[in-house]
Amino acid sequence: MENSFNSDMINKSDNDLLEYISNRAQFKDDVVVAAVNELERRGKADDDTISIRSQILQQVQGEYAIPTEVPKAITDAAKLLYLATGIGALNYIFTASTTPSSDINPAFEAFVMIFSLGLTVLLAYYIQIGRKWARTVFLVIFILGAIMYPFSIMILLEENPISGVISLGLTALQVWSLILLFKPEAKEWYKSLDRR
Repeated sequence: MENSFNSDMINKSDNDLLEYISNRAQFKDDVVVAAVNELERRGKADDDTISIRSQILQQVQGEYAIPTEVPKAITDAAKLLYLATGIGALNYIFTASTTPSSDINPAFEAFVMIFSLGLTVLLAYYIQIGRKWARTVFLVIFILGAIMYPFSIMILLEENPISGVISLGLTALQVWSLILLFKPEAKEWYKSLDRR
């Protein structure tokens, strides 16, 4: 976080910087963040110190704002989920317009699709703002869906090969998202948020 106090911290001793952090209730948030930034620049900021900065930034931004220091793996995973949702919506429209109607009520089918896409967007957002439960829910839903996936994809590939191939691509995007969400940097970030 760039702020006007960063340059003031360059000439402070390590003990002075730690004093700002230890007595953070007495100082402006920008001062404490600048002290953490300087300690980090010097290679002397531990996980707890960095967590303090994350807490301050989260409070300043609001509980539901996307933190400024989200690891790239998590940001990329969320973007992949948003992309998969958009492509999934287009694929549903394409499939509905090119595949003969099934025995399933079209209104119910549309409701399930809208609910699924909305849930994916919601989970992607909560994953990006640091809610570990959202990552876990996404993993569980993916695993449950994977149980029936081989059967449904075979039917879809027979009825509408283009839609089936797109569906395989969407699954690949989701798998890639999960891999990113469980990379060490993502795990560490979620752990640092848990320590608050």
